[in-house]
Amino acid sequence: MSLGVVITTYNRPEKLKRCLEHIESQTQLPDEVVIVDDGSEADYADIKSQFSDSRFKWLTIPNQGVSAARNHGIAQATADYICLCDDDDYFCPDHITKFSNAIQSLSQPSILFSHFYELRGDTLQEEHIHPKPNQLTWQEHMLSKGMMVVCCTCMPRAAFTEYPFPNGVQYAEDHEQRLLAMSQYPVVEIQSHTAVIGRTDESATNREVKSIATTYRNRFRQIFSNPLIRSHVRRSIRERQIYRWTSLELHEAIQKKTVGIHD
Repeated sequence: MSLGVVITTYNRPEKLKRCLEHIESQTQLPDEVVIVDDGSEADYADIKSQFSDSRFKWLTIPNQGVSAARNHGIAQATADYICLCDDDDYFCPDHITKFSNAIQSLSQPSILFSHFYELRGDTLQEEHIHPKPNQLTWQEHMLSKGMMVVCCTCMPRAAFTEYPFPNGVQYAEDHEQRLLAMSQYPVVEIQSHTAVIGRTDESATNREVKSIATTYRNRFRQIFSNPLIRSHVRRSIRERQIYRWTSLELHEAIQKKTVGIHD
């Protein structure tokens, strides 16, 4: 089984350079690396010349957002399995090896995921590995514990083709795609930290909660209206995922003392 990587980038050439350098330093190289420039204004010429061998496929599209960029890269990929990565994230040295070994041991096409470190400034914080309770589906476990981020997920190319990322959606597009794909494919966990997420000021999760809470609530209401997703996520967990943003808003307001404790 071949294993490829699809990376999307937008106006972050230096972050992309770091991402590609970590791919080149893998203990096992991927079979292909597809890089999709989503209509950047920044100059990528130096990076393209540095990573120019036949393993790297460079694509440029008019700016349409991350979903369209991922879908385009996946459509141009040829590998049986695809790992995704955003330009501000990167893989640990054994990422491809761990996924490749897991794929070779599969008895059927499956979705695989590993765990991650968060990079905040110069500090790496390790995601805690939560064993999945037997009473939860993988979809419920993912939603409850924030599992399966993009750079730690690997799927058969067919799964991405059957369940593409929703175009024109800015938030939780990755949640929607994974939840749909997980309804049809088994899930395999790699209990190892194999990637690093860069938490910068540009990250949606680093913005003020009040600026994104309403959008996220509406997005998850929309996601949970899909019968295929609803059938794998119980009502109590759907409601918890939606209304956690209200709790986060209140907590942020109290921390900033913009509301009274008894308001």
